[in-house]
Amino acid sequence: MAEKFNIRFETDISFSQQGIVHIYDLNSLIGNLCDNAIEASATLPDASVYISIHKIKSYLAIRVSNTCAFDVMKVNPDFKSSKGNQEMHGLGLKIIKNIVQKYDGQYHVHSTDHRFTTDIMIMDEPELS
Repeated sequence: MAEKFNIRFETDISFSQQGIVHIYDLNSLIGNLCDNAIEASATLPDASVYISIHKIKSYLAIRVSNTCAFDVMKVNPDFKSSKGNQEMHGLGLKIIKNIVQKYDGQYHVHSTDHRFTTDIMIMDEPELS
């Protein structure tokens, strides 16, 4: 999809799938994050999306950053969809938050006038008792 909209798509991914995060959850998480990033930057000139995934100690650290037209956190801090039929939109964000919660993770976003970034840390190893 990024190619279709002429969006520069960069990745920095380095981890093994040996952890406890189920591959279906990881696919859903990354897919929804990338869909949101591509959709947000699809109409912008010189658009870019960057995704980074690394194992840091017991956690999987995921960062997705994309160009944006304005400071999202100032203009739309609740991430309300501008699309019609609100019940059918915004599901990706709910899925992301549910997966983060499932793995005792953290979800943070920040934005500037031209960039929106999502940082996620999710537990990827069993907790020792």
